[in-house]
This record gives sequence, C-alpha cells and structure tokens, in this order.
Amino acid sequence: MVARGETLDGILENYRLLCTAFEGGKVGDFKAEQLSLFVHTTLDYVNTEVASSLSAEENKAVYLVQLPFVMATGDTIEGGLLTDMGFKNQGEAYTGWNYPLEAEPELNPNYIFCDTSVSLDALQSSSYYQKTSAVTNERIFTFNARMFERQSPRMFFELEDLMKKAFPEAFKTSKPSFVIEMPAPAPEPEKTWWQKLFNK
Repeated sequence: MVARGETLDGILENYRLLCTAFEGGKVGDFKAEQLSLFVHTTLDYVNTEVASSLSAEENKAVYLVQLPFVMATGDTIEGGLLTDMGFKNQGEAYTGWNYPLEAEPELNPNYIFCDTSVSLDALQSSSYYQKTSAVTNERIFTFNARMFERQSPRMFFELEDLMKKAFPEAFKTSKPSFVIEMPAPAPEPEKTWWQKLFNK
C-alpha cells in the first residue's frame, strides 16, 4: 500500500512508485515524468492566474471540508495550495485540520472553497459564517474533496476547474494549463496492386 503523500513531492513520488510498479522501470519512469510535468504546469498556470486576480484587501480564504471548523490548516497540502495561489489561508496558524473555536472571532474569509456536502444554506444559517465576507458576497465555491483525499492526478483538474469558477475572467483569455502533444498520424498505407486495379 502506498502511504498518502504529505507534500507535493510526496505525491509525485507516489505516482512514480505506482507507474514503475505497473509499467516497469523505463516506461514507468517516463510516465511519472509526464505526470510531474502535468502537475507542475497546471499549478504554475493556476497560481499565476489566481494571484493576478486577488487583491491584498480581499485575499483571505478557507478550504472547508466539514462544518463548522474542519478546514485545511498550515500543515496540509491543501492549505499549501491556497497559499501558493496567493490566498491568505485562515487556517494557516493551526494544525490537524482543526480551526479552534476560540479563534472564531478572527474568521472572516473572503472566499470559501468547500466540499459539495457543505451547502450555501448551511453556511448562511451558521452563526460562525453567516456574516463573513464570503457568505454575504456569495463567494462560495464547491468541489469534490474526495479527489484531494485520494491524491490522484484528477485532483489537479479539480483545482483548476474550481479556480475557473471563482475567477472566470482571469481564465477567459489564458491558454489551457496543459496540452498533450499528439504524435502526427501515421501515413496511409500504400494500396496493393489489386486495390489500384479496381480503384479501391
């Protein structure tokens, strides 16, 4: 069993281990390199577009998995992703996916990125969130947190799609994060003598 990666490098190492286990050393290493390229290209693209759209006055965010305070803290990969994009992660100072109740008066995110199990109605009804900037301005964006829990490459597609929902204008004119270069199609085989004879 492959342990969950605790860092981005850990995730990429897991990809390498799985690729080489299923494909062998040479092919597996090549596929792992392609995955690493995809991950870094996607993150560079997303980080650049989001950072250019954020203002210093409205850059606070939370990655909320479950109400009320199960959120990405400073020791998590997910918290690091927020920081890398230019957000001020409100859970940064804490650990273990636990935002302490005593810090609740300081909780006022401009953006809430939450699992699909957390509804806007629930946030609007919550005494902890109903008056926050994110809720009053309806900057609530949902995503499938399982993608991040599983740490498959799909988590990076999920992250890109999430940020495109939050900042559509930033991504409107930019290029896709990752374009797979397809090889040129093989030339058509030459016709046999009988195909030429019957013009087939």
